[in-house]
Amino acid sequence: MTQRLVLATGLAVLASVGTRPGSGEAAPRPGVRKGETPAAAESAANAAGVGVIRIALGPRNDGGVLAAAAAPAAPDASGKTARAQGQPRVTFEAAGSDFLINVLMEGASRATLRQDGREVLVSFPHPLPNFDAQALQDQAAGLLEGVSVGYDTLLLRLPPGVSVARMDEDGGLRLALQPNPGAAGAATPGQPVTEADKEGAQRLRLLAAQIAAQSGQIAGARAQFGDLMLAMPGNPEPMTGLAGLEQGSGRWRQALDLYNRALQLDPGNPSVEDAIATLQRAHGSRLRADLEYRRTDGGEGSGISIAAIEGISGQQSFSDGWQLAYSANLAWADAQNVQQPSGIIEDITGLRQRSEISLQHDGLDGIVLAGSAYLTGAIPGAGIRGELPDDSGTTFLRADYRRPDWDFFQSLVDNGTRDRISVGRRQQIIQDLTARLDFGVNRYSLQGAANLATTWTVNVDVRLGNVAGVHGLSVAYVMDGEYLNKISVGTLPGGRTFDRIDVGDREVHAGVLAYAGTWETGKKGRPASYELSAGYGADRYGKAGPILAAVLTYPVGDFELGLRAAYVNNVGRTPGSTAIFAGSLTWFY
Repeated sequence: MTQRLVLATGLAVLASVGTRPGSGEAAPRPGVRKGETPAAAESAANAAGVGVIRIALGPRNDGGVLAAAAAPAAPDASGKTARAQGQPRVTFEAAGSDFLINVLMEGASRATLRQDGREVLVSFPHPLPNFDAQALQDQAAGLLEGVSVGYDTLLLRLPPGVSVARMDEDGGLRLALQPNPGAAGAATPGQPVTEADKEGAQRLRLLAAQIAAQSGQIAGARAQFGDLMLAMPGNPEPMTGLAGLEQGSGRWRQALDLYNRALQLDPGNPSVEDAIATLQRAHGSRLRADLEYRRTDGGEGSGISIAAIEGISGQQSFSDGWQLAYSANLAWADAQNVQQPSGIIEDITGLRQRSEISLQHDGLDGIVLAGSAYLTGAIPGAGIRGELPDDSGTTFLRADYRRPDWDFFQSLVDNGTRDRISVGRRQQIIQDLTARLDFGVNRYSLQGAANLATTWTVNVDVRLGNVAGVHGLSVAYVMDGEYLNKISVGTLPGGRTFDRIDVGDREVHAGVLAYAGTWETGKKGRPASYELSAGYGADRYGKAGPILAAVLTYPVGDFELGLRAAYVNNVGRTPGSTAIFAGSLTWFY
């Protein structure tokens, strides 16, 4: 029976910002329909029986201290208090000297309010529906200086002398604001705008940009940070905000330049220094040595196969985003019951080697282009790949000819290669939720026996980060499918046929829970990091079994020690169990 070998199993935890349709401002949606009075709009909403958050402009109370009132929400047509049902909706209307903003939303009473000077931030338990924020500001002229809408937040900037009071009730809340000309800080006609007012307005814009970035409104946040860099040339915060966006969008060269400029404005800023160090480590020059031990037990009727793999790899970075990468691996394999393309089943012991060298360019726009040359024993090959990032994800393109394939023992010991064309997409769906989908077509060869099988593959990976609000905790659904299109068949003496290469159908569905964290080592520099994952998978064409993995990295100056282990049983590319133990030492220079 042929032994197969799975590659190392590990999970990368993604914690990223979500996306929300629309720009930095709320999408246009009028507060009332054409031909309908504001009162009629509110009456219709109440009649629908939805929970109401009412934001009203009310009087200053006792020197600006927030005062709670117990006024109930307006009753609906049946005289009952409105409840949180139906579709969320935002309406607004003037009511005498007050101005009312009604947010119809389930669980409205769980909204939180924070006030910092004249800035009021209301955070809702659910995403805000689209509405015309500019119309709100225009209609509330004199009571609001600015309105910014985030994914689930509403940011209001009040003019001097306008106060806010919160009133909680079943199913909603009410904010009361009203101009009070006699209050301290109230503006008088003709009073000039002070520097404090200008600074406050800029802080409001900065907070709005940060909210937009956190809620996934990347294009709007990028434009706002760019404008703020011109309006606040001595403040590093707009630069670091824009740098974070560019880093998350794959434009690491632009991000690094922005972080360096921010550090010139704020020397010694630890968060900026950490961000620079992270980018330099990820894209800088390095040299790495690896040692890996793999053991596969095919189960009853099959022997145990092992491989010890040594490797040297690294990359040399040059100016303008150019990078030269290289790797070389030497494997000592002791495989039992390996089927040859001739049909003979034998034990094989010996050394095998593979190597790769590639030239890569990372553009300022984040586009990655790379070309590679391969060597499997004495068999040459080549490949190209590209990465096309945008504000919501990255598209991956790849083509390989005779790339080394050590996924299973028959291919390892017989210098197997794989030709492949693939396209993939990683997409940010909402905050902390990402998905990746890859399609590929493949052709397998062994030394002296070309084009033995063709297949097509589908890979799906959907991950939710920060589960239950726990930073670093993630859950994932993974599907790894390969489907046979054509395979070369041989005939043994006596007329029995056999597949000349050990490739077949598989469709593994797995659920995985992972946790990634860090801890301080007591030494200056980066903390150590670790990742633990456990899951269970089932192959539609085979058996089911567990998936376990652990990764540890420990930095020491310019070096980093890595340890990893993985165990897979009955799923993936092995009919039995595979255990992997590996260590690495990386030098960053």
